[in-house]
Amino acid sequence: MCRAPDETGNPMAQMSSRTEGVKSDHADKNNAMRTPTRFFLPLLVLISSACSDEPTPEPRAPTPKSTTVENSKSDSAQLLAYAREGKLDAILLATGHNEPDGFYDNGPEAEGDPEAYKWLLIARDFGHAEADKVLDDLRSISSLRYDDGNLVTGIIEYQLGLAYLRGSEGLAIDFAKADLHLRSGVNGARNTDVDFELDRVTLTGRAREVFDLAISARAKKRERITITKHQH
Repeated sequence: MCRAPDETGNPMAQMSSRTEGVKSDHADKNNAMRTPTRFFLPLLVLISSACSDEPTPEPRAPTPKSTTVENSKSDSAQLLAYAREGKLDAILLATGHNEPDGFYDNGPEAEGDPEAYKWLLIARDFGHAEADKVLDDLRSISSLRYDDGNLVTGIIEYQLGLAYLRGSEGLAIDFAKADLHLRSGVNGARNTDVDFELDRVTLTGRAREVFDLAISARAKKRERITITKHQH
């Protein structure tokens, strides 16, 4: 009688058949476990990213270059134009004085008064004599009233004198105006951290001569005044 292969009486054959069946079952289970893992892993990553407290960093825009120097040059050029044209009210408004017809005592640290003083001096140098009245108001009413020893106004005039010697800040070289401002400002500048020798070595020729004469002449005059006071 013929028997089906699974009905053989060979024990070795029956054992081999059962082993193959077990391997097949394990393979099916492993495949079933791998499939959801491959599917859910990217999903879990996305969910984790969405729930994170830290926002995804956005690309930063390029930092704009500083325009401080450019703005400063532009402001100086405009103020120089106002001074040349004698627009005194415009100088005051550009330096933070919203009331061009008057000044207020905003304390010794008020900003804008020294800058206004400088450009009003330049306006006077351009021949606008009416600037003298505004300069007097600044010295008597604004924060410059606290300028004991002319430290602020002195350094302004001293630096203006150097500008005329060098032809800087948009001003033409003018030795007469340089001498005037140096002599007016040197005593106040002496009481600051100004280094006269350092400024002197940057000058040559006639400019250095004017500088030396202005500094020494003012120093000698101050020395004579001091001696006279002691004698009395």
